[in-house]
Order: sequence, then structure tokens, then C-alpha cells
Amino acid sequence: MTLISSVSSGSRWKETQQVFEAIEQSWQQGHATVLATILRVQGSAYQRPGAKMMMDQTGKMVGTLSGGCLEGDLWQWSREVMTSKKPKMVVYDLANDDPWGLGVGCKGVIEVLLVPVDANAFWQDILAAVHDHQPFALVYEKTRMNLSAVSNTHVFGHPLSAEIIEQARAALKDPKVYSLAEASGEYIIDPLGQEASLVICGAGYDARCVAELADQVGFEITVLDPKSQWNTKTIDSLTRLVKRPRELLGHMKDWQFWLIMNHHQALDEEALQLALHSHPQFVGVLGPYDRTCEMLAHIGHTFLDGPLYAPVGLDLGAETPKEVAVSIVSQLMMTRTHSNGLPLSGRKKIHGCGDPLLPPAFPGVADNKHV
Repeated sequence: MTLISSVSSGSRWKETQQVFEAIEQSWQQGHATVLATILRVQGSAYQRPGAKMMMDQTGKMVGTLSGGCLEGDLWQWSREVMTSKKPKMVVYDLANDDPWGLGVGCKGVIEVLLVPVDANAFWQDILAAVHDHQPFALVYEKTRMNLSAVSNTHVFGHPLSAEIIEQARAALKDPKVYSLAEASGEYIIDPLGQEASLVICGAGYDARCVAELADQVGFEITVLDPKSQWNTKTIDSLTRLVKRPRELLGHMKDWQFWLIMNHHQALDEEALQLALHSHPQFVGVLGPYDRTCEMLAHIGHTFLDGPLYAPVGLDLGAETPKEVAVSIVSQLMMTRTHSNGLPLSGRKKIHGCGDPLLPPAFPGVADNKHV
């Protein structure tokens, strides 16, 4: 099995949800619809394999596969697919842009699959999985351009071998786009894993700045703060819990990202204890390192008891609440994608499939003393 691209399952969830919600709206209005997906990239490109967009017969487009340079041409091919009702593969060699006169900055080769999307049982099952936030993988068989889907419990669409199903389910745990060859043909496994869930403990102005930015980059956000006058709805997609952290011990999901930023030590200690007991992926604490050490001592924990980052954020020279939000969300994204946060300058491949990446640091006491 060959790795084609790493993907960020959190941002991909929101992207896919928006695309499929738009498809559903077009169905309801009786419009023919096409789903466009990047299957493979050689060299540089604006988007990576797994990126999706929809187009319908009215010219409506949701999602993006390029910086705007390919969408017009893709629209023409999509009209053909809407008429024929047959999938089509379109290949763009951007190293030679003369056919389009685009002068594009990326110089890669991009394979895009265009699939007609009808309101049949297969796509209804896909929509149900998206609405229910259930992980699944789309499986494209390139020779015949057949499309299937695999969840943890079901297989939809065209039949698949046991090996393909096993590999698709394995990909859901660590979302990456893979190519897999069998005697019957080449398969592209495009997983949509678990969305990235962020719990923000605190609902002050700085927490709202973080929530707004984290929402834009694909996190599912829960705000936890017992102060109802602070914890008011400002972003439609947020869940708000007007509770003390101790009321939720044993009731939070595993593998979440946590930010502790109540500006109230007793609440922060409760929140920190809740986070560390929930099998977290990331726990960031706002404020000085010594204050976090004191809180850990009060609740009987140390820096070695979880993936603890304190003070939270990257050293960007941030001062204002919005700048601090950029610093914090940048670190969240870095952890979510297992990247290193280093400058891209001088790298031959922007998205990191070629140049080796340093593993993300797991800061203990020694590391945090130098933050």
C-alpha cells in the first residue's frame, strides 16, 4: 500500500460536511450535481488528495480544488458528467499551463475524479454518515471508476475484497490517502476519520477569539464555563456547557484537545483534572509555567501525566488576544497534523510527503522551563 497524502481529519470533516450539505440542497431543488475529488498529486498543488468540491447545473460551487485557476475548466467537464451520468477522470499538468494560459504558481500534475451524485441509497448512506459524524472511507477503483464506502460497521456501493475493507478501516484510525493495487485494479482509499474535538474551559474574550479561529480551521468546539453571563452563544457551531468541570468527570470523549483558560485558579484546577482524566490528545494551559506547576501539585499530577503544554501556544511574539489566539490555534493545528511548525522556506515540497518531518515535541518539565 502506497501513501499518497496525509490529511487533517478535523478540517476535512467540516469541508466534507459543507460540500455534502450543498449537494443535499441541490437535490432538494432538483438540480443535477457532481462531486469532484483530487485523487493524486505529483509535485506541487494548492490542494492535496482527498480535497473535494461540488458543482451543480446552476453553476453553484462549494469547496475548492485550486486557488481558483482550475474551477472554470472543471465546471465544463462537470456539465458533461451531469449529462452522461458517468464518472470522468480529468488530469491537469500544471508544469505546462499553455493550454489554459493560467500562469499558475503550482507546477504539479493533478488527477481529479468527477462523479455524478444522485439521491440514491448509496449517497443517502454517505449523507447519513456525515450528518452523524461517523468516520468512513471512500474507495475509488480507478480502472472502472467504481465508488464504494467503508465505515467501521458497513460497506456501501460496489463489493470490495476483504483486504481493501481491512485497509480502509485501518486508515480511519490515522487518516491518510492511500493507493492499493490488486489484480482487479488500483484503489484509492480516501478516509474521513474522527473529527478534531476541542474543549475550551473558559468563555472570556480571549477564549472567544480562540474559538472563532479554531472553528474556522475545522475544530468541533465545546465551551465549558459555569458563568452563564459569559458563556453566551456567539458562534452557531459551538456547544456550550454551563457547568463546573467536576460535574463532567467521566462524561467527556477520549482523544480531545483541551485548552484551560478560565483566569480563575480553582476552576482551572478542576478543568485540568477533568482534562487529564479524559485520555486527551492535547492539554494546553494559559498562563505562567509556575502557576501550572502549582495547580498540578494541588490536584496531584505532574507534567508527565499527559500531553501537557504550558504555557500553551507557539512563540510568535503575540501580545493582543487575537494574536495570542493565532499562537494557540497554530499549536493545535501543528499537533493535529503531526507537523513541526518550522518555516517552509527552502522546502521542495510544501505538504511534506517528501522532506522528512521532525516528530512533534512532547514537552515535559525541562522543555516547559524554556518556553
